[in-house]
Amino acid sequence: MTPRLHIASVVALASVLVTGQAFANEDLPYEPPFIELGLGATNIETTLGNGGLTAGVSQDGDLTMISWPSPSYFDHMHYMTTNAPDARQRPRFGAQEGMGAFAGLAYTVQGDSTAQVSFFRSEDWQTTTKFVAEDVGVVETTFENATLGITVRQLDLVPYEHDVFIRRFLVTRDSASTVDTASILAYSNLSPNLSKIPQVPLLDALIDHKNDYLAVWQETQKAVMHFHPGDTGVAQNLGAILQPLDRDFGALGELLESQTPDTAQIDTIAADLDSHYAEGVYIAVSSMPEPVEFQIGEDTTDSCAMIDELADNIQVLGERYPDKSLPAPPQVADTVRCNDFDPLEYPRTQNGWTYTAQDALADAADGELSGNRLAGGQVNATIKFPLTFDAGEAEATLVYAFGATAQAASDELAWVRSQDMQTVQDDIAQKDKAFVDGLWIPEEITGEMRKFVKRTFLNMRVGTDRETGAIVASVSRQPSYQLDWPRDGAFFNIALDLAGQNELVTKRMRFYSDTIRDTPARPVALLNQPVPGWPDDPSARDFPADSWEMNYYADGMTGGNIRLEIDNTALLVWAYVYHIGHLEGQAREDYIEQEWPTIKRAADWLHSWRDPETGLNWYANEDDHAVYTQGLQGSSTTYGALVSAARVAKYRGEDDLADKWLHRAGELKAATIKYMHVPGEGFRGHPDPDEPGGGSPHWLIWPTHMFPHGDERVAPQISSGLDKHLADVSGETPGGQYPTKVAISAALALPEGEERDKALEIATKLATEIANPHTYTIGEHYSAIDSDGDGEWDDGWVNGVSTPHLWSMALVYLTAVAYHHPDKFDAYDAVLPQVTVPEVEPPGGSGGEDAGGDVGADVGGDVGADAGEVVPSVQDDPDPDGCGCGSTGEGVPGGVLMVLVGALGVVVRRRLV
Repeated sequence: MTPRLHIASVVALASVLVTGQAFANEDLPYEPPFIELGLGATNIETTLGNGGLTAGVSQDGDLTMISWPSPSYFDHMHYMTTNAPDARQRPRFGAQEGMGAFAGLAYTVQGDSTAQVSFFRSEDWQTTTKFVAEDVGVVETTFENATLGITVRQLDLVPYEHDVFIRRFLVTRDSASTVDTASILAYSNLSPNLSKIPQVPLLDALIDHKNDYLAVWQETQKAVMHFHPGDTGVAQNLGAILQPLDRDFGALGELLESQTPDTAQIDTIAADLDSHYAEGVYIAVSSMPEPVEFQIGEDTTDSCAMIDELADNIQVLGERYPDKSLPAPPQVADTVRCNDFDPLEYPRTQNGWTYTAQDALADAADGELSGNRLAGGQVNATIKFPLTFDAGEAEATLVYAFGATAQAASDELAWVRSQDMQTVQDDIAQKDKAFVDGLWIPEEITGEMRKFVKRTFLNMRVGTDRETGAIVASVSRQPSYQLDWPRDGAFFNIALDLAGQNELVTKRMRFYSDTIRDTPARPVALLNQPVPGWPDDPSARDFPADSWEMNYYADGMTGGNIRLEIDNTALLVWAYVYHIGHLEGQAREDYIEQEWPTIKRAADWLHSWRDPETGLNWYANEDDHAVYTQGLQGSSTTYGALVSAARVAKYRGEDDLADKWLHRAGELKAATIKYMHVPGEGFRGHPDPDEPGGGSPHWLIWPTHMFPHGDERVAPQISSGLDKHLADVSGETPGGQYPTKVAISAALALPEGEERDKALEIATKLATEIANPHTYTIGEHYSAIDSDGDGEWDDGWVNGVSTPHLWSMALVYLTAVAYHHPDKFDAYDAVLPQVTVPEVEPPGGSGGEDAGGDVGADVGGDVGADAGEVVPSVQDDPDPDGCGCGSTGEGVPGGVLMVLVGALGVVVRRRLV
């Protein structure tokens, strides 16, 4: 009998895998971030969208992600990269050939009528991807084939008022070209998906081979309709990771029981799909001019091999990196394998299908498509449409039109066909330019840095849900960052307020008010570590009301499984108050009146979450770490939240409430000094004297204002942090992440001079040297390259982990503004009453300034069989440069922990017993 695995082991394994550090590999010219060794490399170079329909395009011009109806959910593209160390050196980052959507030419040459095929992603084509302009969200990928004498400009666009992805092909045939006739072959491997469950946001990627449904040719529309109704084959629980998703394929599925389905019956049903199938997601794929050939096939892409490779690579991490032990048995990774499940054969067997359809990519190999009209289960499709040259120029257009019904998707397709494509593109450009022109970007920000800042806000616009205003950390699904983190969101709001996007910030604060916990929440067995008691009730295990979750889908569903992040709640309270300074007149008063109940609830909870023995915060999660701690990040942000909220209370005349919160802030400051400050060294990230330094000491200056600018207890750590990160971005080390978290505080706190100049230098290097050329995007992590093996990291950069990473990009803008215009920060100072934080002695006396008091180990917990037993465990400090989304840290960071907890462990007890 296999031993039972405790969830603590799973949490520990997942935590190691999501650590954002880079790890050396002697065979690579760069050190890959560890998170990609667990979850795979992000193959997105550019993004575009309208707040509903959202697309990610790779550096090869492939469509690797397409999400609808929100940037946050659902991804309908069948795509998965490898998590091997050399992923970024493999074609498509290791994704199989049949994954994603891409195009090529079917052509003949003069004197030979035999069709030939060349896909644009092949080595025969030289490829460059960029945006058509620095202030426009239209993606341009240029493919050049000198042998054929053909140049193709692929223009990707998403109109703001219509849910259609449009891919224009502008083709030039030079005068010496031997190409005679040519058509576009457009291949797509869609996997229409409607599955999402709370706390495990990985179903977009991990069960692509189970999400798919049906595709049918609609003769009336001259389109492939690839769809998934919402009443079948939708994951409702974690069993979807282990078990097949049974699907009722309805009337079209019944036709597949015949070896020769009747074409007339297919066409009759296809012409009236909404009478046969429920609402869900419907994607009409067609072209202008209309397709002349098509093939809907059974997708033979071996998804299970990709999943096996992911599991295999996780299992050998210990061998590849012997200095990093895995605290869980390797069979944990086995839980996600397909084993006996065959994505193609399972629905055939379950439904008695006898008809087979050739894979659409294989069918396209000879340039001629077979015309199969229907396939189910795991499906792909190719359409062919002609190019007509006039003076060496030709144009054609591919369309993906989305809707909740077949009719809605068809209506969107009809709209595209009624438009002039250049006019549509010009309209997008006009709207984008108007948006960028409305941003406040300091005139001191010039050149390449200015282009980077413009792209930052355009990318943030793509990542903003049009209904709720939620902003995802990234549209990436590998790793799953397609969620709104309140921690990130607080800083997004500051950037948006500074840039003049005040109405959006007001909308976003309403989203957060709608998502705050109204009642205590019970831990979910296998997913959550119960709270280790409440301050006034040691037996309590529920997550308390009046605090926020780790992160959210854009519709408010809980995203991750680390559910008591005290710094999340504290930073949001501060952000609520911060926004007041960017509103005027009645708009300000209306905002305060509307949001005061949320501010008060959250501040009261922060006030109550107090350790009666030390005066520190009670145990909580910090910076996406799974264990419960009493660290510097929670203390500093809670202090800032209480003081900010007290100023609003004073503004409203609620002096007693303000005094209560200020008294607690004074006590917390004294306890923080007592337990975490070491004279002559600075602040530790943790009160345990046996633990190394860490935390976020720069936040003690800004945003929390626990100490004034220039305070000698903090300033030396800010300076040393600047030096460390400047070395990272200068190629003196293998790389790093989040250097601007320190740089912002430095730009605001340090006096003018060379030391403060380092903050701007860091931001400038990120924007002008490390950012991907042409697209001006960065990832959460950057790795320096040593391609010549001389031991110097001076041969370029690799951006990894969730490109474009919106928080990392926003922090560059904030750093530049902090350097050039520090007076623009904290505008609420001029609106709200000043307050005084009293000096309060913490329990047990002040203890002087020697942080010698040990308040005990951090608390982790293994959920026992009764979901109530908590087994303490000692963990390392959070990393001082923690990401806020959990992909960094020496200890047990969590952020993307939810991905691997879901993928590798939440069901491990179900299988390994």
